[in-house]
Amino acid sequence: MRQAEKLLKTEISTGSVSLLGYPPSAYLTQLVTRVLATRSAIDDATRSQILDWSWRELDHQLALLHANSKNADVFQLAYCMILVSDVGDPGEATPEQSLILQTALDVFFEKQLPDGSLAAKPATVSLSWCRERLLLRVRVACPNVAQSKPTKPVAKIPPKTSTGSIVPR
Repeated sequence: MRQAEKLLKTEISTGSVSLLGYPPSAYLTQLVTRVLATRSAIDDATRSQILDWSWRELDHQLALLHANSKNADVFQLAYCMILVSDVGDPGEATPEQSLILQTALDVFFEKQLPDGSLAAKPATVSLSWCRERLLLRVRVACPNVAQSKPTKPVAKIPPKTSTGSIVPR
């Protein structure tokens, strides 16, 4: 266990985690952060690195989404929001950071498809798995952010039958 913890600490020491030469992933960074946090194994310097990287990546993803870039990733944006909410101290967030976080939430929900899912590469992924989790985590960590409902209503996912097909309404 100590060897695994040491490996994770080494990997996240720069503030983000990547795998096999790919760019850093907010999802992997959030997983490693969560594991190390439960073991009380993140020092202040690493926490600061994670927070700095998360804000930079959140800004980057917002810019890519605004530019309609094919490289934009709403899930990268979502996990950056989770990271800044979990790792940062809400009392230390600047007014600009609170505004950026609120904008990121709005953009995330604007990217929904009419059925409540998000277009992902290569498939479409249901939003139901993360909507409430994301809002709850951001609201708990940053109470001055996300007090209003998303500007776009979340579509209800139709129930499935025992065979897995969708029940018509």
